[in-house]
Amino acid sequence: PVSAPAVADLRGRFLQIRADAYVTAIVGGRRIRKSDLAVIKEYLASLCFGIVSGWLRKGMHEDIRAMLDRMCEIKKGMVEEMFSRCEEA
Repeated sequence: PVSAPAVADLRGRFLQIRADAYVTAIVGGRRIRKSDLAVIKEYLASLCFGIVSGWLRKGMHEDIRAMLDRMCEIKKGMVEEMFSRCEEA
């Protein structure tokens, strides 16, 4: 059997990889410090982890895909706004 900490570690790494891919896809040609990118990626991974953790805690009855899609709709443009605040001249 796989331990709970091992599962949490794998889940965390998966969410970090997804956050990395998302940020890379939308950062475009912007010049943003690596430290700012790291903070944004960590924020996004933590946000997703919290949503998934809540879904698991509640018994996985809701449609997780619909929840995540709705969160993306609600937050649309916010990451781009973060990038614009971090952009270097």
